Amino acid sequence: MKKTDFKQEGDHYKLNKYQKFYVDQKLVKEHLLKIIKFPVVVMDTEFFNRSHDKGNFDTQLYNEAEPSLIYTLSFSFAQSYMDLLQRKNKKAISTLYVRRRYEQKHFNFKKTMDKMLTSFVNTCLTKEIKTLVFAGQSNDVRILERWINQHPTLLNNKTTELFFRSKVTQKIEINTFDIYKTLENGFSFTNFNQTGIEFYNQKNLKPGKMGEKTVQLPGLAKFFDYFDSYYQGNFLAEKTNIYQLCISALEFYTIPKFADVEQFNSYNEKIREVRRHCQNDVLKLLYLINFIYVYGVNKNSKVVSDEKM
Repeated sequence: MKKTDFKQEGDHYKLNKYQKFYVDQKLVKEHLLKIIKFPVVVMDTEFFNRSHDKGNFDTQLYNEAEPSLIYTLSFSFAQSYMDLLQRKNKKAISTLYVRRRYEQKHFNFKKTMDKMLTSFVNTCLTKEIKTLVFAGQSNDVRILERWINQHPTLLNNKTTELFFRSKVTQKIEINTFDIYKTLENGFSFTNFNQTGIEFYNQKNLKPGKMGEKTVQLPGLAKFFDYFDSYYQGNFLAEKTNIYQLCISALEFYTIPKFADVEQFNSYNEKIREVRRHCQNDVLKLLYLINFIYVYGVNKNSKVVSDEKM
């Protein structure tokens, strides 16, 4: 999606005969230029907890101290908004996940997860990351902050703006930003698809803050449904619902021994699907940030990405 795809008409941008959107540029600039500090990591995680436990295993990986456990995370580093606009974002995504091999002796999920998260935190420190950018960040941030507070020595003798200790609770917190809030509060969309049919039940969406009979798009799924024709073919194919994949992942990491290599391969394919889903979500986040920046901040710039935004 290039900026010239959408024609500006007065106080809104027009996608087609039925779809248009309004932008509160003052609010978007306030969020993107004053709150987010670069360099950043745009990221997503996949985790499991009691809600995914459909098995009957004697061992449980989760507990009261760690009710949710991350087993996959995808992320992309960026030095600036121009970096995000000009590069090929598909090639700029990395993924870490808890690895388990067939017939691996003494597999310890917790130990392997800790190594994965330690590697991620150390990379953020080395690259002097200042902000983690999420979409709908409450669960991810809560899990990461709980984990870093269990491993505070990672930050010993480190100078960082990403991690800081709360003056109120004395616990370590992370400088994060939820891009959904900017989308919801800074953009309003007419509630139609490209053929003029109601996009979504108006009663189930918050009203837009600009324009008449507009709505807010509260998340990645609805945003990319709305702009479906502009992003077709950009994402890896997904076959299974992520909730079902997390159920399989919990089983994969909990089961004490695989019956045979076929069972292992079946589970392992689900883990590959999780990685594809997580990578897709980060790519969608990158495209969303580019969209918000181009139409909310970079109004008069001719710079566009060399791939669909």
